[in-house]
Amino acid sequence: MPKSHDEYDIVCTHEVHGDTDFYRYDLFKKYKNGKSSPIGYIDFDLYKDCRGVSDLLPIIKASACPHAIHEQVIKHGNPKYIFSVGLATLHDSIPKGKGYGEILYLSAFKDLSSRLDADIIFISDECALGTSSESAKFLWAKLTRIQGATHPYAWYQKKPEDKTYPLY
Repeated sequence: MPKSHDEYDIVCTHEVHGDTDFYRYDLFKKYKNGKSSPIGYIDFDLYKDCRGVSDLLPIIKASACPHAIHEQVIKHGNPKYIFSVGLATLHDSIPKGKGYGEILYLSAFKDLSSRLDADIIFISDECALGTSSESAKFLWAKLTRIQGATHPYAWYQKKPEDKTYPLY
């Protein structure tokens, strides 16, 4: 597992197609010689803009992981946005099980929350729910433990109070 967030860069690309916002995060390893190499990427799409929505129950029931979202809302309150994870992957040359997926997810969660200045719930709409990837299931199980949750596949990211937080 990486020892310092200074070893990595995360780059965000934002696009709007119709009524949907898409965010892509690419994680790169930085080298002392100034070069970098790609590690992986994660795509998010806006599942629901919850600003002004007092009753999230219909949104929760319609999601792919209602128990996980409900648990996070009960613990933390209503988020301003809910994003779904569309696709996340590490490049073939990156060893699995070394913590790179965790860095990618947590760095992207924090950056998007800071970028939008909002509390956000991220849900694994397609990635881990429909996957046969043991790595994806293991990562969401770890994220669930980190957050002290019971149900996997949802992550609540509070709005950062301090905009100078480290990458990881």
